[in-house]
Order: sequence, then C-alpha cells, then structure tokens
Amino acid sequence: MFSSYLAMLRSVFKDYRTWFNKITDPRYQPFINYPLRSLLWSAIVAHLFKINSRRGLTYSVSQYPVALNNFIKLTGGHSLERFPHHDTINNTLVRLNPLEIEQVNINIVNNLIRKKSLDEFRFFDTFLVAFDATRLFTYSYQHCPWCLKTEYKDGRSTIYHHDVLAARLVFPSGLTMHIASEFIENEGNYNKQDCEQNAAKRLMKRVKQYFPQLKITALFDGLYLSQQVMAACREYKWHFMITFKEGSAKAVYADYLDLKNIKFVEHADFTIIQGSNNDKIIKQKIFLHNKIDFQKTTVNVLEGIETIGEKITRFMYVTDIALSRDNIFEIFNQGGRQRWKIENQGFNELKNGGYGLTHQFSQELVGIKVYYYLMQIAQMLNQLFEHGIVTKKKITKIFGGIKYAADALLNAFRLEIIDLETLPKINFNFSSA
Repeated sequence: MFSSYLAMLRSVFKDYRTWFNKITDPRYQPFINYPLRSLLWSAIVAHLFKINSRRGLTYSVSQYPVALNNFIKLTGGHSLERFPHHDTINNTLVRLNPLEIEQVNINIVNNLIRKKSLDEFRFFDTFLVAFDATRLFTYSYQHCPWCLKTEYKDGRSTIYHHDVLAARLVFPSGLTMHIASEFIENEGNYNKQDCEQNAAKRLMKRVKQYFPQLKITALFDGLYLSQQVMAACREYKWHFMITFKEGSAKAVYADYLDLKNIKFVEHADFTIIQGSNNDKIIKQKIFLHNKIDFQKTTVNVLEGIETIGEKITRFMYVTDIALSRDNIFEIFNQGGRQRWKIENQGFNELKNGGYGLTHQFSQELVGIKVYYYLMQIAQMLNQLFEHGIVTKKKITKIFGGIKYAADALLNAFRLEIIDLETLPKINFNFSSA
C-alpha cells in the first residue's frame, strides 16, 4: 500500500522532494545531523499515519529497519542511521517561519490547478473557497501573550484560547484542500481583541495575493454578512455566497419576506432521487429574488426548502450571482450547500479523524503554527490518495473504513520493501463519488 502512496507522489508531484528546499534553515550547518527536509517529512509522515503525538512516530517505526529505508526513499535518498528523535524535530520546527511552510501548501495547490487536475470540479468557471474559523486549544490560564480571552457573564471562569480562520477549496465529491489560514490572535498592547472579521480581511487579502488569477466563489457563514466582506469580494473580483439567517441583515430579511408574501418572489420545484434502490426522494422548493437593497448596495437572495420524508430543512443565502430559474438548482446544491464541507471534511476530520488538530504538538506558538501547516499538507496528500488513487469505496471494502486505512499504511511503511525502479507511473484522476 505504501508503494502506491509513493507512486502517487512521484507521478503527480515530480518535484515533491524539493518542496522544502526554500525553507530557511536557522541551524548552524556544520553541526547538523539531519537535513531539514527529513525533519519536516518526519512530522508530515506522522500525520499521514494519524499518529497524533510527537513521540508516537519515533516509537512506532524505530524498531523497523525497512521503515527507515522507506523514509529515505520518500525524502530523497539522504543516508540516515536512525529516525530523528521527536525532540530534535520540535527543537528545529519552533525556529522556522510558519508562512514558509504554508507557501509549500500553496505551491501544491497551484501545481494541481495548473495541471487542470481540479477542473472537473469548477463551479460556473470558478473554484469554491470556503472560509470558517475553529478553536484549537483552550486554557484556564494565559498560555502566551497572543492568547484570546473570553470572560463569561454567567459566572463561569475566564478562559484563554487559540483560534484559527481557514480558507479551503471545497468540491462536491467531498474533497477539500487547505489553501491558507490566519491565526486569530492579539498583538502587543491592544485596545480591542482580534476577531474573526478582522482575520477574514487579512486572510482574504493573502488568498488574493497567493492566487491572483484564480476565479473564486467565496462561501461564508452568517457571521460574515457585512459590507466589509462583500466589498473585499468585489475588489478581488470574487463571487460570494453567504449563509443568511433571520437575525442577520434584518432589513434585507424583512424586505425579502414582504416580497415573498405578495408573490413577487420566483420559485421552482425540484425532485432528487437517491439511494441504491432509488428509494430516497428529496423534494426542493427553491425561491429567488434579485437586487434587494442592502445599505449602499444590492444583494440577491436564494432560499431553499428541502423535504426528506417528514424532515423539512430551510437554507438561505445572500449572493452577488444573478439568479434565475435556470441556474438556482446548481447554485443552491453545488454552491451554497458546499460550505459545510469545511466543517466536516475540514475541521471535523482534522479533530476527530486521527490527525489531532486539538492536540498541542508544541508549547511554543511558532511550533503550534508549523505543526498546523504540516498537518494540512498531510491531510491534503491523504485526500488525494483517497479520492484519486484508491477511492473511498475501495478503502471501505478493503480496510473497513478510512480510519483503518491509516493503520494499514503504517504497517506497509514498516514492512513493505520498495524498489523505486519498479514503481508504476499512475494516471491520476479524481473520483467524483
């Protein structure tokens, strides 16, 4: 199994061994025992196998000579006598520039976009990029000067925490790819704490800098329904879809309901049949109205009421995309509804799928960020393997599920003797299932 993984890397990313060549190495070179790429790949490999502790990789593979040979073949052939100790890895990673690690992630995504590997999943000639924040760690004490602070008014104690805002490419197949993140953190003597809105402005600007020509439809939850976010999207020439709830933009919501009540809102009905026996029937009534006033501009409102059996669910979005009966089904289902994938295939998988997003791999903030970005690279590689080489159906059939596949991959890494000369070239195609 590991041979297939290595064949994927060699076939899809011919230059993957050079990914970390431009990372600034802060160590005094005459005294080093391990090249920097070996230390970085050690952390990535731990995440590939879902070993969510620093020392886990050392003790999981140190007794297997084959594993060391496979690691050497993976990272570029540098002669190593043993795996780097987890403290050696950490002592170096805490001295790196986290944004240089993120740039590697950017280069991987750009490589796939340039090769048109992702074109099948375009949304109206754009790529869907979902923005959302999550909490990484919570403390009862101030962990560092950059911690956020939350004081509860109901008598509970004050907590300190580290949060991060992420931008991810999302696709209907379930594939998601991290492209950039912005840590929400305080700086110096501040009068007001950092927040998601400010982090969103910084992150959107960086995404535009990283992908200046990329056509994007940005997906946000209702927290980001603001003139600032929409103005930034217009400046960057992005489309946007923002979850719309009753409590947000009250004037827009009231105007939309008034128009709906007097039958000025168009709608169309759709039926979706799913299930292996075509026994799951989904009915959707989708409403639309263009150009509702919102402060100094206008927005378009999309509402979908979905019925599955006796369960009725309502979804609403504000967007700049011109809506019509001809496009609302795709915009609703293949656009706005995809935002939740940043939560499920993104944060939830990283937290509960074995990667250990909420495990603190380092005590220092720089180390926390470096491990975070390396984890994103590892998850991306795993998703490429799951969606493009093996497919989730095959993984479930062979191993019983994704979580068991990581154990199988680790065992193959420890025991499978690999000959680089006989590795096959893989015709890489994503599964749309």
